[in-house]
Amino acid sequence: MVNIVGKYQHVLTLNTEEFIKLVGVEPTEENVKALNSPDSILTVKQKNDVYSFAIRIGLYWERAIYFTLGKKFLEGDGEVHTVAQREGDKFTLISRFEGNTWKRIYDFTDYGAVITLDTGNGLIAKRVYRRLF
Repeated sequence: MVNIVGKYQHVLTLNTEEFIKLVGVEPTEENVKALNSPDSILTVKQKNDVYSFAIRIGLYWERAIYFTLGKKFLEGDGEVHTVAQREGDKFTLISRFEGNTWKRIYDFTDYGAVITLDTGNGLIAKRVYRRLF
């Protein structure tokens, strides 16, 4: 298994604007610019059985989630209910909000990570990161 703990720099985004619309996030110019920014850094940490995945864009915006595998946790001001599972080097997070369900798959390698966002209705978005350390 790959050591997933570390920092990753964003290098490529596919279909992200369409995906955020479907999950109810306002596709403002600021949000789209942030999601496509090469300044986006994914930081992965683990302390005992608690994982944290944090995305920082520039100096001003950061969003982090903290979770234990198999246990429900809340995101987005407590409105999004999510459960995370791990299979090898892949983490699958299933989220539910206002009757919608979507999936995020974090697939880690020695070289980086690919986050696949799946709405379940055929739209798939991807974010590609390269490992910094």
